[in-house]
Amino acid sequence: MYDTYLPINQSALRQVQEIMLAQFPGILEKDVRSLPDKLRNPFKQAFRSILLVADNLRGQVKGFALVQYHPELKFCLLDYISAARLQTGRGIGGALYERVRQEASAFWRVCRMTRNSARIPGC
Repeated sequence: MYDTYLPINQSALRQVQEIMLAQFPGILEKDVRSLPDKLRNPFKQAFRSILLVADNLRGQVKGFALVQYHPELKFCLLDYISAARLQTGRGIGGALYERVRQEASAFWRVCRMTRNSARIPGC
């Protein structure tokens, strides 16, 4: 998820915020509230935020990973990863972590392929 414009994304985002508050007791509420802005406005900070969500067919979020990508420095940072309460130990975190690795690798491949051709900012 790269933005919050679609209703399905808005619903998933609300569920992710609930998971964050439940699974990270020391997290600041303002950090949780700022998540939609991070997704909508990548230029406000140096990082592009990407929210990966594991959900079921009914749209119930089972887990999430929040990845920050810095195009100038060409690196990804796994900011948060968590399964929802009562969903831990089911492989959700592992599946999300593998997807994070795939996303990071894809950023690197795109930058590498375009290095000698059309220039992409940050590559």
